[in-house]
Amino acid sequence: MHVWEWFTLKAATPTSCFLIAFAPSILIFFKFVAKDALRVILVVMAAFVWMLSLLISALIRSALRFAVDSLLLETFISIALQEISRLVLFILIKQAQRGLKTLSEENTKIAGIDSLYRSRHMLSMVCGLGMGAIASLFLLLNLIAGLYEGGTIGLPSTIPEIQKRMAVKLTVDDRYFPLAYALSCGMLTLMHMAWTLLFWDSCHKFSLKRQWWWIGMVIAVASHYVASGVSFFNQQGNTERIIVLVVQLFVLLLNVLFCSFVVRNERGIFGCGRSTENVVENVRDENGELHANLSM
Repeated sequence: MHVWEWFTLKAATPTSCFLIAFAPSILIFFKFVAKDALRVILVVMAAFVWMLSLLISALIRSALRFAVDSLLLETFISIALQEISRLVLFILIKQAQRGLKTLSEENTKIAGIDSLYRSRHMLSMVCGLGMGAIASLFLLLNLIAGLYEGGTIGLPSTIPEIQKRMAVKLTVDDRYFPLAYALSCGMLTLMHMAWTLLFWDSCHKFSLKRQWWWIGMVIAVASHYVASGVSFFNQQGNTERIIVLVVQLFVLLLNVLFCSFVVRNERGIFGCGRSTENVVENVRDENGELHANLSM
């Protein structure tokens, strides 16, 4: 047995697939979220909003299944609803921020609230982490169910319509599929963080009536459709799965590049260029220390 085949067999276990898919999100969670109770709440809330979009998508699919039975159309509607839920979450949090601001007296800081109010990019990344983690979990359920023996509950085996169209269990020819799918789920979480940052930055610039406010939103939505669209080729073969991973990695890196321009005030990851917009407002606290006001 070759080393690569042995590695793929070891990776094709439920525990290994789970660790590969959620290692990035777990590290980010403990680094930036776990120490702040408010951020933990926002992660859970973002995951709940994403599940609501999935529920609405399922209801629409049930209503249209008698007229149209197209997986492409279902995917298109599902992604559109996810982006709408991202917009709804932005509006809800922006309204909540106004209420949080009234809770704080002038020159008074509240732990957690002040840091989130003054760090809109961190806020978007935290919420994007929640949406990406729950999306990856739902995608990984089918794979984990297929790796176990009979009797394991999986989403396809509980839905007769899906069970008729595709196999539930994996075969020997699919030995590379678990590793590729777990890597794809890991990148999906990171992409959701980038999409939320770009999408919310566009919403923020729209509220300020800035020129070209829609660029980040278009990039986020378009790359979401591209990353999801190429995943249809996962079932074609091992070569196609490698191509899918390369395309998704390219989409992720492209989104990270655009996010770096947004976070670094249009300077980019290499620190090049100068911003023509004053997107950072400096404020002083009660001790006279200078802080960057990045509130939404």
